[in-house]
Amino acid sequence: MSKLHSALHRIDDTTVEVQNPQEVPTKLYAKETVPIENSAVDELLNFLQVQHDLHGMGQLEEVAVMPDFHKGRGIPIGTVALVSGAVLPQAIGNDIGCGCQTLITDIHAKDLASVWPQLSSRLRYLFFEGGRDIPMSPRQREALLLRGPQGLVDTYQDNEGVGLWRYYDVDAQVDAIGKYCGPDPVTTTFSFSDFIVGSGGQSSRDAQIGSVGGGNHFVEIQQIEEILDGTKAFEWGLLKPGYCTVMIHSGSVSLGHVVGSHFVDLAKAAWPRGVVKPKSGFYALTEALAEQYLAAEINAVNFAACNRLFLGLMVTRALSEVLNREVHHALLYDAAHNWIDTNYGIAQHRKGAGPALEGDPVMIPGSMGDSSFILEGLGNSASFSSACHGAGRQLSRGKALRTGSPRTIRVVTSVDIESPQIKSRKDILKRYDQRLAEEAPAAYKPILPVIETIRDAAIARPVVRLQPLLTVKG
Repeated sequence: MSKLHSALHRIDDTTVEVQNPQEVPTKLYAKETVPIENSAVDELLNFLQVQHDLHGMGQLEEVAVMPDFHKGRGIPIGTVALVSGAVLPQAIGNDIGCGCQTLITDIHAKDLASVWPQLSSRLRYLFFEGGRDIPMSPRQREALLLRGPQGLVDTYQDNEGVGLWRYYDVDAQVDAIGKYCGPDPVTTTFSFSDFIVGSGGQSSRDAQIGSVGGGNHFVEIQQIEEILDGTKAFEWGLLKPGYCTVMIHSGSVSLGHVVGSHFVDLAKAAWPRGVVKPKSGFYALTEALAEQYLAAEINAVNFAACNRLFLGLMVTRALSEVLNREVHHALLYDAAHNWIDTNYGIAQHRKGAGPALEGDPVMIPGSMGDSSFILEGLGNSASFSSACHGAGRQLSRGKALRTGSPRTIRVVTSVDIESPQIKSRKDILKRYDQRLAEEAPAAYKPILPVIETIRDAAIARPVVRLQPLLTVKG
């Protein structure tokens, strides 16, 4: 690793102290092999000014930063900030509820060897060409906002057997409820009345649910490449190398954007007159507004979890249709890594940092084309029982464009580059390659040093390594 930023002081092999004028206890988990971006350190130091900016309305108690640490928009990705007495919606941003889900299937990779072209075509139809077919009644929409996946269990009869609901196994979903790591139910639905009503019909198709999203969001078919902890892998149903999993990384689409932008505007408008505006740029919500925000945030978190559920069913449908048999799947785990979690008596502001609770699965995806890992959380209190949510960028999207497109990776987007019409469009192909280059492995930190940091810091224990086979990108 290059010379450390002047604010950083290495404590041990895995941990770096971030010294700051505010004296907020702040630690960064990163072995010497993990690249540390100085601009991200500067951004973190600016965020720590929140301690003074709160003016007694609350306190920034402690901060932990994960090894996928990289520059974000005001707060580095990979940050967990414990705040008492205040809520900072800007620390989460608008992709509220963004998280990961992993499904275990009964497919072996060799089963797919002869059907990749057909599978790519079918996935493109389902994800991008109007094939989603997810009918939702107003009652179902309201239930998913209030209770997440449990709300769908409670109301699935409204469209049972119609469209994508043919692939919804209610008994399996009942068994899976405990594997959704999320908030408690709420009783309000913010200002989502238009979404809830939809077209007003019992089976109206929804334009939001079932969207992958952009940026680093994806749906990926993977295979078990290596079993690192046989006992735990067997317990979780990750039985043999070669069998396929589906990993999904997505958020709350436009619903989170509505919540985030609305409450940031309210926080700025409600800032007390005569009080110096925050140098950090982070405005705390008053107590009444904070309560409203947290309820609206849960709506978005619940939507995001259900969105991942439907994305998984879309993949299951494609696989079943192409293989001409029912593909069985089971949920391993689902967890958000972008929300303000108040389940532990203090506002844990998670910006791209997932839970690593004792005994629970931890999902750490690699960059597109690189390995992903499933680990077992160790409930490390020093890291606030948190882990990273990926490898972390090391190149901006602009710089990543110079790396070139990884055409060797199976990627499904809205553009079919094998189409004769597209092959003649150099402008479309150029943009396609640019979008792939933005998410190529070279744009991200190597995954192994990140996993080694998480392992050696006793945050989580590796269980299996997953190899990507095909990635769906929005």
